[in-house]
Amino acid sequence: MDDLLLSAKHTTFMSNIDLKSGYHQINVHPADRDKTAFVCPFGTFRFKKMPFGLRKAPATFKRLMDMFCRNLPAMGYLDDIIVLSPAFVQHLLNLETCVPESERL
Repeated sequence: MDDLLLSAKHTTFMSNIDLKSGYHQINVHPADRDKTAFVCPFGTFRFKKMPFGLRKAPATFKRLMDMFCRNLPAMGYLDDIIVLSPAFVQHLLNLETCVPESERL
């Protein structure tokens, strides 16, 4: 959060790209899926995608966001990609770079 606030200090334009169900974009390793199992009246189920609530989920997702944003004019915050730019034309160019990349997630 501090990095985001420092970066936004000299920024005129900011866009937020919200990743739909961000955590659910990350696969759970097949060997670890049994650890996510739960029982309900309809049977026993386990997650194939990372659910919310796992102890390491926020750190895992943050690491993925940092890797994703490292070569982009953007930064990750929770399940959002924040695009910051000092000028409007530059902001449009940054969005043209970031939006197609975000669709890969």
